[in-house]
Amino acid sequence: MFEGIERAAQVLADSKAGWVNRRDAALFLGETATRSLADLVRYRNDMDQDVNSAVEKCVAKIRSCVQDVKRGGTSVERTLEEMAQACSELPEVAVTMHVQGFVADVKLANGHEHRVFVSQYLAENGLSAIRVFSICGRPTPQAIPWALRMNMQLLHGALALTGEGDEEQFALVDYYMASHVSPLEVAASVREFGIYGDWIKTRLDELERPRE
Repeated sequence: MFEGIERAAQVLADSKAGWVNRRDAALFLGETATRSLADLVRYRNDMDQDVNSAVEKCVAKIRSCVQDVKRGGTSVERTLEEMAQACSELPEVAVTMHVQGFVADVKLANGHEHRVFVSQYLAENGLSAIRVFSICGRPTPQAIPWALRMNMQLLHGALALTGEGDEEQFALVDYYMASHVSPLEVAASVREFGIYGDWIKTRLDELERPRE
């Protein structure tokens, strides 16, 4: 799928390829990017939630790249306040700030509301990260094998355990390098975690119900 793009990128990077070939490679890459963005925007309101979430994440990444170009390609660590602002601009998201970050309550088309947490995280190697997670349900004996199988299917994030003892819960969680993630990407992730976190919670609740 990406062979043509990779070949064009290699030609563009090769100073010995000749200006005509390098010019044509640049034009090809630019036209591919333009057409791809147009196709993505066309399906931003797709009725399929999986498609809609994938499109929103891709559009957010593209907008972030454009912002990086405007800043001269430098990586800038954005504040939690900027990320909260980007989330609050989504009509289905209500944001509340707290000491460690912020909480985003995502209203869903099915009438549910799912809570997503965003906070800073300092890894053991000293790298600064942004953590996005949502609580999905209790790790019952029936739920644990289901969650492990589900991890193989998740394209974004993973199911993990948080808390201890009776307070132990499944959480859908993902991490982003603080110096590379944009507020728009975090907002797209929050929206997606609202959708998938609610879906996972519903499935875990079903597993807890006694079978008739």
